[in-house]
Amino acid sequence: MVPDLAAFDLDHHTGKFLESEITNIIGKISSKKITALVTNNAANCVKAREIVISQFSNIIDLRCIAHFINLITKQIMGML
Repeated sequence: MVPDLAAFDLDHHTGKFLESEITNIIGKISSKKITALVTNNAANCVKAREIVISQFSNIIDLRCIAHFINLITKQIMGML
C-alpha cells in the first residue's frame, strides 16, 4: 500500500520538511505498521530520521546500505 505519491522537486528538502512529510505518511498508515525508516546519509535525511525516531520509539533508524556501498566504491575508484 502506498498512501501518497508526490513530486517534491520544487520544495526545499530540509530535514524539517522531510520529517513533516514522513510523519504525515506515518499518521495515515499507523506507526505500529512501520518497522524502520531507511534513508541515505545526507544531512537533511539524517535530521529527518532523528526527529521521526524521537517521536516514534518503535521505528528503528537505518542508513541505506546500498548508498553506503556506492559511496565507498566511488572513494576506492577515485584512489586508483
